[in-house]
Amino acid sequence: MFYLCFEIPIHRDSFLDFLTEEFSDANLQKRIRTEQVLVVESGEHICGYAVLDRPEKGKKSELITLYLLPEFHGKGVGKTLLDEAIKQSPQGIWLSCYEGNQKALNFYKRQGMKVTGTRYFQLDEEKHLNWILESQPA
Repeated sequence: MFYLCFEIPIHRDSFLDFLTEEFSDANLQKRIRTEQVLVVESGEHICGYAVLDRPEKGKKSELITLYLLPEFHGKGVGKTLLDEAIKQSPQGIWLSCYEGNQKALNFYKRQGMKVTGTRYFQLDEEKHLNWILESQPA
């Protein structure tokens, strides 16, 4: 389950509801139809995936998600997905990453992405600070 990728405590009903919707079959099917989905398989199983939006011409693509199952961390799978996302996005990519997800932030920085700003993810009445990171054009 890709919810294992989140680096924040998952104990609130509202966060569990968000994850249930985010990873629902209907939402994943919609993403496959409307966005660019990159998948890495190991045998017959999906071990990671990335989702890119389809931006207006001349704009950077948003890397909406990049998730790996924990057992594939540190094996080059994330780098492969990120490299392919950048390759598919001639103007470069940008993403938003939760400030408390130090493992992901360190990964993106090691891959040459730069922090360029902040935004907030709001869930109920709580705002969670996210860093915006960007790549250079491919």
